[in-house]
Amino acid sequence: LLVPEVTVAVWAMGGLADESLVNEIADAADHLYFDSAELDDAADGWTRAIGIANEHDLELRDLAWQRIATWRALVSQLFDNDEALAELKRLTSVTITSGGARPSAEALLIAGWLVSRLELTIADSGARADGVTATLYDGSRGVQLTIAIDAGGVPLRSLELRSPAATFALDVDATSGHMHVGETWGDATSRRTVSCPPLDDASLFGDALDGGDEPSVFIDAVNAALSLLGRTPLEVTGTPRPPA
Repeated sequence: LLVPEVTVAVWAMGGLADESLVNEIADAADHLYFDSAELDDAADGWTRAIGIANEHDLELRDLAWQRIATWRALVSQLFDNDEALAELKRLTSVTITSGGARPSAEALLIAGWLVSRLELTIADSGARADGVTATLYDGSRGVQLTIAIDAGGVPLRSLELRSPAATFALDVDATSGHMHVGETWGDATSRRTVSCPPLDDASLFGDALDGGDEPSVFIDAVNAALSLLGRTPLEVTGTPRPPA
């Protein structure tokens, strides 16, 4: 029995390997939660998840997206003053370091988020087993994006954004989970540490239940990530139902 006017969520623990089971209960749900980081191919996972969401009118929540919420917040904070914001509009390169044997879901999502939020056009992209390289454009200005592989450690190791005048960098300590945030302007460097212990899946799920970004922000990031991989962007056709 379902309680009227209460949101029903389906958590596809272990990924979306058993789509038949998800489909059996999806019609009674409003939200589908999954973790693209659990899948061998995150791009295939996003494709399957969006297909299920379209078929059953569900709103998607990806725990890998929730896992990089602090990264996204810290990047936004780096550019919350006029001087830094001006450099954001003059970026020349974005370098992301991913853990694992191939680009992680988290690394692809942070790349897709930056590309979509900055409204960069992907002119050329090459996805290989050892990473991703892409040439992006903001009007006539070129931006080089690289996702490099660091076989050990956490799924998302570091992020660096360079402009002619400044370098903005984030990296994480694989042991403590604490994040280091730095800015370099000429010879002047500032650096701070942010306490950010790793969250288990249950905590991530709880945070995701509390809401967060507009779903379109996640979908835009996914589609930009798919484009970086040479995949076709996906259309979300379903409209999440109000609670019964």
